[in-house]
Amino acid sequence: MASVWKSEILNGELSILAYKGKETDVCIPRELDGVPVKKIGLDAFRNSKKLKKIQIHEGIEDVMGGSFRGCKELETVIFSHGVKDIGSEAFKGCLKLKEVNLPGSIKEIGHSAFMECLSLEKAVLNEGTTKIRFSAFEFCSALREVILPQGLQIIEDRTFYKCVNLQNLLLKPGLSSIGRETFWGCKALTEINIPNGIESLDNMTFAFCENLSKVTLPDSIKKLWNCFCNCEKLSSVILPKQLKEIRGSFEYCKSLEELTLPESVTLIEGNSFEGCKNLKNINIPKEVLFIFSKTFAGCTNLSHVDLQGNLTAIYKDAFKDCPNLDINFKKRIESIMTEKSRYYWDQAA
Repeated sequence: MASVWKSEILNGELSILAYKGKETDVCIPRELDGVPVKKIGLDAFRNSKKLKKIQIHEGIEDVMGGSFRGCKELETVIFSHGVKDIGSEAFKGCLKLKEVNLPGSIKEIGHSAFMECLSLEKAVLNEGTTKIRFSAFEFCSALREVILPQGLQIIEDRTFYKCVNLQNLLLKPGLSSIGRETFWGCKALTEINIPNGIESLDNMTFAFCENLSKVTLPDSIKKLWNCFCNCEKLSSVILPKQLKEIRGSFEYCKSLEELTLPESVTLIEGNSFEGCKNLKNINIPKEVLFIFSKTFAGCTNLSHVDLQGNLTAIYKDAFKDCPNLDINFKKRIESIMTEKSRYYWDQAA
């Protein structure tokens, strides 16, 4: 058996470096010449043209970076419990791989590990995995279902970027961080429930999720940063009671009709509601000082804005192309910089 394997022993651990055989179904051995196999080395099977099935035995702990990258005929991978790490780009570009079931012994899935696995339809992660590195499933265009484990803590940037067929996804309690552009362009996603403990949704987290219509946000969220822009079917959102900052989060949510901003909000950045053409009413909490440029530009059905408290300035184009606007001031504005909008001053303020 050893003759078909290229290997090395380093620090008492044997690593498989290459496979020289002709079989299409390959089982990684538990040992070679009496020495236990611990690792599948960097690029060990990279760009194999024949490999269709791989079985990784117990005792192997590390599937290193690029191990099976570009194995375009690989259809099946069987992981035994005991694998601890899947390295970066380990299965990137395995075009025929359809399903993976990853044991809970894997603590961390490396960046781009399954990126561009274009036939991958289902991914199961089991309890014990705590972190998914960036771009792990990016461009998996056939991916429909992902089962995430209890205890998963971190999903890094672009993990499911442009997984355009992703439909079934449950985020479980214990999750503390969702990265930037994580679900960008997941067009089949219709509903998402963010678990309590998440404090912010960052840049473009759910951007261009064209069919996302229902979002449930926990009270733990304090910041929304550009997270739902171009979600054209999003019609209603209940914002968390402790929300502090809205930074460009709902641009071109064309179906958004109703939104109540909690009194905890202190900052609404420019463009935050630009292009929300069906938004009719909005309230500005009393701790908001400024309405920045283009915050509500293009909200063509916006007719009433309830201004309160400490508001001191409305910047140019904040309400550009809002032809139905009627603003009732509750406090005299110190500085107004705007064009072509009608304002009604409350002289008693």
